[in-house]
Amino acid sequence: RIGQIGFYIKLFFIIFKLKINKKYSNFSIGNRIRFYIIDKYIELNNNYDIAIAFNISHLLFLLDKKVKSSKKIAWFHGDATDKNINIIEYKEMLQKLDKIICVSQKSCDSLKKIINNKKIDVVENFIELPLNLNNLKNPYTKVTDKYVIVSVGRLSIEKNYYNLVKKMRIFFENNNDSILYIIGNGPEYKKISRYINKYKLGDKIKLLGWIDNPINYIYYSNLLIHPSKYEGFGLSIYECAYSGTNVICYNVADVKEKSKILKNLYVADDDRDFIYKIKNLINCRDMSKKNNNKLLSKHNEMVKNKLMEIISNL
Repeated sequence: RIGQIGFYIKLFFIIFKLKINKKYSNFSIGNRIRFYIIDKYIELNNNYDIAIAFNISHLLFLLDKKVKSSKKIAWFHGDATDKNINIIEYKEMLQKLDKIICVSQKSCDSLKKIINNKKIDVVENFIELPLNLNNLKNPYTKVTDKYVIVSVGRLSIEKNYYNLVKKMRIFFENNNDSILYIIGNGPEYKKISRYINKYKLGDKIKLLGWIDNPINYIYYSNLLIHPSKYEGFGLSIYECAYSGTNVICYNVADVKEKSKILKNLYVADDDRDFIYKIKNLINCRDMSKKNNNKLLSKHNEMVKNKLMEIISNL
């Protein structure tokens, strides 16, 4: 306890110092603490040809202030219009980069509205799936009489899971043949769990928490639903779609364009359309799996070639 008290006293004085430190005055209090620690305690003496920050976060600050390299690149995985991402904080650092790589065209367009760095490019994520999905273990052997719906993601405000559970409560009032599994963890886990318990939805909505590799849950489900309204790329959407499972999501990232190629990817215009598409797929009982192996290979080959082109032209 004495050690904990000492830690909080030190933390208080660090925060107090940062509040009056003009060097970090443009950043949130969380970033002030992170940047102070990086500034004070991290030293990197090596020189590199290319240095990469795989996210616009404290990693970008580390890249900007501490890493010595001929060229510097950062990846942007989000949507700059998302209020939960304060991209303005990083504007000065972003302007100095040799290349910014966004994971979707929509992500790229949103970032260009905020910064005028002309060296922004789009490279989608690689998508890795097991070679033989049929060899995976089926986790739903106890609910073979149900239409299995799955959702995979971080349980946070921007991922919209609390609202999904509220909408599914109304949906389940007239549908007893389905079950929803939610895979993931996050700051809204307890809030969602309390809501499920309050309305006695435990037999219809199952919170499974964090699962390291949920591909078997995805592959053996009948439908994946993705409730997020902000995405940079939406990796779990495409992992599911390329695996052959039917997917319903909102119009995030570049899914409208992808849905022209992936025929098992359904894009909802709004909340009513989202629920309508769920009902429609359940009613038609389409249990078949689309074989998207060739599309997946083509996607990954394009990503590899684009990366090689960018690196060679730096």
